[in-house]
Amino acid sequence: MASKLSEEISEIAIRQPYKTQKATLADIQGDAITFKDYNAYSMLYFYNPFPGEIMRQVVANIHSSISGREQEMLIIYNLPACHELIVKDGVFCKQREYPNGYGDKIFVYSNKNLQHSRLHRSLS
Repeated sequence: MASKLSEEISEIAIRQPYKTQKATLADIQGDAITFKDYNAYSMLYFYNPFPGEIMRQVVANIHSSISGREQEMLIIYNLPACHELIVKDGVFCKQREYPNGYGDKIFVYSNKNLQHSRLHRSLS
């Protein structure tokens, strides 16, 4: 069951203007530890969402969900406090690093090496 806070945050996110013809956004409310259908997505965005133990379980679910997947998955991680958990098993590699405007960082990870990543193609 989603908390009142998560429902309010979800409503705010849905109301934000998002103008693109190529992207489809999903708003999922629920328990992050039990969600396992990451294979349905090509990009995930995190803004330092969980304490370490919960993030460890979420990353394990992501890894098992996309195991054997051919399609690239990107993780955009703003304020990446649990960076080591993302790269620990070698499924994802940090491909890019950007400032976030507040003096912190945004890391972009891919399950593909840079030569085979759409990130590489976008720089060519």
